[in-house]
Amino acid sequence: MESKTIIFDRQGIEQRFQQAADRLFDPQQRYPVQYRDFVAGTFDACNGDLLSAVSGKNIVYALWAGPTTDALAVVYIGHVGSTQSRQRVRNHLCKKHERTGAQLEQVEATLATQGAIGFSFVEMEPGYMRKPLEDWLIFLYQDQLKWNKAGKRKK
Repeated sequence: MESKTIIFDRQGIEQRFQQAADRLFDPQQRYPVQYRDFVAGTFDACNGDLLSAVSGKNIVYALWAGPTTDALAVVYIGHVGSTQSRQRVRNHLCKKHERTGAQLEQVEATLATQGAIGFSFVEMEPGYMRKPLEDWLIFLYQDQLKWNKAGKRKK
């Protein structure tokens, strides 16, 4: 009888995931999120390039936070499909619907101390691989992802 277990190329998958992680965590790939007077509501007027960059793309993204732009650390990992990418970024960084798990409160708390926010992303193709990548990243980096609540588990 043939085995019912389907075995994937774990090494190949994790190698590709690591390439995505390297890009996502690269400070050179990070957008410094701009606000006027540290007010979240000014996001749209100050970040058109970022919104254009994510629009219509399947992405895995990272939110960065810190006391200054030179001292940012990754604090959150998420993913979103192409039809909602622009709005999801806005949910986190500007205007949140009460039913989302967006991190706007954390962003506003950082801004209240005149801290800095950053954003990085990798586009995923095929798009259905964004959730597996997000899960893998949260599992590996859960200790530093202070804003992620879901997806953390024992290593």
